[in-house]
Amino acid sequence: MEQITFSVGSEQRFFDFIRKLNEKDKIALISHSDLDGVASSKLASKVVNANLMKFIDYFDVNEGLVNELKANGINKIIFTDISFDKGEIVKELEKFAEILIIDHHLFTLDLNSDKTIFMNAQGYCASSLCYYLFSKIGNLTMLDWLVAAASLSDFCYQKNAEWLEQVEKKYGEKFSIQEMIKLSRIYDLSLKLSLTLIYFRGKVEETYKMIGDDIDSIEHLDNYAKDVQREIYESAERFEKEKNSFKSGEGYFWEFAPEFFIKSILINGLSSKYPDKTIILVQNNDSYYEVSARRKDGKIILVELLKNLSSGLGVSCGGHMFAAGATILPKDIAKFRERLRNL
Repeated sequence: MEQITFSVGSEQRFFDFIRKLNEKDKIALISHSDLDGVASSKLASKVVNANLMKFIDYFDVNEGLVNELKANGINKIIFTDISFDKGEIVKELEKFAEILIIDHHLFTLDLNSDKTIFMNAQGYCASSLCYYLFSKIGNLTMLDWLVAAASLSDFCYQKNAEWLEQVEKKYGEKFSIQEMIKLSRIYDLSLKLSLTLIYFRGKVEETYKMIGDDIDSIEHLDNYAKDVQREIYESAERFEKEKNSFKSGEGYFWEFAPEFFIKSILINGLSSKYPDKTIILVQNNDSYYEVSARRKDGKIILVELLKNLSSGLGVSCGGHMFAAGATILPKDIAKFRERLRNL
């Protein structure tokens, strides 16, 4: 993989952190519950033997997580593909642990300190950053296909396009940003893995266990993917009939309550269909509303847009230029709709 320049963080401090880990340490490896997060954990676990592995959503970064890690006697924590809106949680974790964070989301606060190493680079998915860093310690080429799949699922395939082309070629396929060829084996695996994660939502470990080193190890995902895919097709048809435009047709907004947690993968498909539109989907989960935003042409920094729309309303908000997400409390969703209408 090509040289990656990190916005913050020191590669030397990363190497020192990993090499100083020993049998006396109690290590937690915590990652996001999507394909990029799962891939990041798979890569890190090739180098680090964690005592506790956990997959979470962004709103799970709270006092409950701090208490759980402390109760388990954790003294070293590795976060991959996790965005921290505020530094308070990190400060609480620093009271009993040293921390390594490898992330790709836009950030406002440099979390680096004497006890925290914060590695962040823009334009790459988190698993690409993990592949780049951990490959300097151990051989990870057997999982290059998984990193490529995560790059496609996370819409992070421009800065590492040359590397992706090499990986696709290795497996007898072709990749082109201009043509965005999607009828490839890796794209198919990316889609099916994402669908399987949705099927096993809340039990991410089930999908994690299915992923072996060999690309041929996970050809049996159709049974899990087909039910989720059916709802995605039906929801896409409903979107076309029920979508609301905002900002003089600059974007589309739609609310729905699906059986499966299909919001992210549905919005990725809609964004590919409407690359010059801002797509915002809201999924009603009873106790909160999950908001996702996508726009492929890069004319709007989505994480900034969503932070403005959810300011003072949301439990959490994070993301990057092309993709962002937020969690809104039910009592605040009407205000969110009003702000969107008034853009």
